[in-house]
Amino acid sequence: MFLRAAHAHASTLCPSSVLRCVAAVCGQKVPLPLHSRTSATTRARFSLLGDTFATHARRLCVRMCSTQHARAPLLGGLDSGTSSTRFILFDTQLNELYSHQKLTPVATPHPGWVELDPTSVMESADECIRVAMEKAAEDGYTAADVKSIGIANQRESCVAWRKDNGEPITPVILWNDVRNMDTCENLVAKANGDEKVFYEECGLPISTYFSATKVRWMLDNLPEVAAAHE
Repeated sequence: MFLRAAHAHASTLCPSSVLRCVAAVCGQKVPLPLHSRTSATTRARFSLLGDTFATHARRLCVRMCSTQHARAPLLGGLDSGTSSTRFILFDTQLNELYSHQKLTPVATPHPGWVELDPTSVMESADECIRVAMEKAAEDGYTAADVKSIGIANQRESCVAWRKDNGEPITPVILWNDVRNMDTCENLVAKANGDEKVFYEECGLPISTYFSATKVRWMLDNLPEVAAAHE
């Protein structure tokens, strides 16, 4: 896949002599628009790769060409998950070039309670982005080369924070936390047993999964959240 991508971008990314060496390193033969001669410097540099993975060849190819050609744009992806955070930088063919991942410890202070420290979530995102960008910087990339970033998060996990200073008031209550079970049962009882009473408004049933019932639990059980809300 890498060689096909390299071949497709030979005119804008890499000298053909570099592509010839990449092909030799990866042990593949592909039709490339190569010059008849490959410089001794290029051969020497690529000989160091031996039988390493094609990913390393791609990164070296980018590094060697960065001083002669405009760098290809990068696309970033930040995944803030239940147990870890990671940031990945891709090229425009969605080949993974650089990444970093950090675990975010989950706390279960009571049966059915599942939470994260919101500060650790933010710090892990900062670290993953910083480290991945440091790896990219070794190949000459800067933040200006990252043209777009997509974010994946936990959707129904939620946290309350102060609007005046942005400081969190609560831990992150995770999507699979069921501390709001009584809240849901009370709402269903008020709706005469109809857990789909809010379907017309939001298309969702009353459930511990969704963040609205978690916020209701916060307001009913955490005085600091109720005070901040007022």
